[in-house]
Amino acid sequence: MLINLISIWKEGILPDAVYENKANEIKKPLVIQSSFQFETPPRVIFVKSMKAKDEVTHYGDLPTVELQPLEQEVYNQTLTQLRNNPNFYNGKQMLLTGAVYDTDNNTLYLEAVRVDYVFLASLEKMKQVKAQGSALHCQDFFKTGVLAPFVSKDNKVSIITRKDKWNLRSVAAGFLECSNDSHPLNNLITETAEKEADEEFLFDHNQQRRLDFAGPPTLSSISFRDAIGMGITPTIEFVVPIQIKHDADFILSVMNNNEAPDAHEHVPGSAVNVPLDSNERETASRFMRQKLPGSFLYGPVLHSCAIQANPGMPIAHRIAEVPESRFYPMGIFKPTLRKALKDCSETQEVDLRGSKKICK
Repeated sequence: MLINLISIWKEGILPDAVYENKANEIKKPLVIQSSFQFETPPRVIFVKSMKAKDEVTHYGDLPTVELQPLEQEVYNQTLTQLRNNPNFYNGKQMLLTGAVYDTDNNTLYLEAVRVDYVFLASLEKMKQVKAQGSALHCQDFFKTGVLAPFVSKDNKVSIITRKDKWNLRSVAAGFLECSNDSHPLNNLITETAEKEADEEFLFDHNQQRRLDFAGPPTLSSISFRDAIGMGITPTIEFVVPIQIKHDADFILSVMNNNEAPDAHEHVPGSAVNVPLDSNERETASRFMRQKLPGSFLYGPVLHSCAIQANPGMPIAHRIAEVPESRFYPMGIFKPTLRKALKDCSETQEVDLRGSKKICK
């Protein structure tokens, strides 16, 4: 069965979460987040079209987005502004326009378009001009990246403060990015996780790792996020934990005494450990109850890593301390639901509430 995750997010989870928060008279800026947890890491296939499922193996084969003249003008203005920064780098990145999960084959199909960093930086402004014939209003666009937490051998995750205007707490993270048009896409998500981990925390001055991996990075969940009413493009992120051979205190010392190229992105000495074991749930809850900035980032990370660290443990759909977030196992779409669905000629999509079905 093919599950359109974007439709579930947009038409089921997101409106329910917004309604719930309005009913509770929550008036602060609202960031809604929801994750789907994979039972085993899925095969990831990038495609040009979700309907045709035509696989794209290299970055340069992804389609582009045609801009209208007014949009191109906004893009050019942003490019001029960003070029004034001596560290400006216009990387080869992407936007996701589709995400469909095949429950039978444990395969995640990602429909994407290739863009550069300037396109991402100017996207909201380009949408605001509302140019006639614009492709930017014809489909959903999601910025996309990875969250790559380090999981210690004693089952803890280290969370650090980012040096941004919000002081968000997070882990190694970054947009999906390719080095050139011939860059292969088959392992891009886990490859990006490893790259961000090295550049943000692990490399020393000689580009040697200061921590040893216990295994390759693994894709554990897909997370959707939207900042309601702020005019910000929504985001799809992939949680990709990296098992580390060392204990949590040693990982903490490396992160708090950072020698990596991108160490400047984090507040020195701000990393803390959060336990994952079920018998230390109260300690983790105390961390969550602080409601530190960035709960929509570290919440999905801790939830996903806790599930991996406690196999067989019942999965909570909500974390009390992060009311705007929801979590679901991919197993919710297994064959037990098929009886409630009629056959569709192409893609079957199911609303999480079970109230409707959308067939395309």
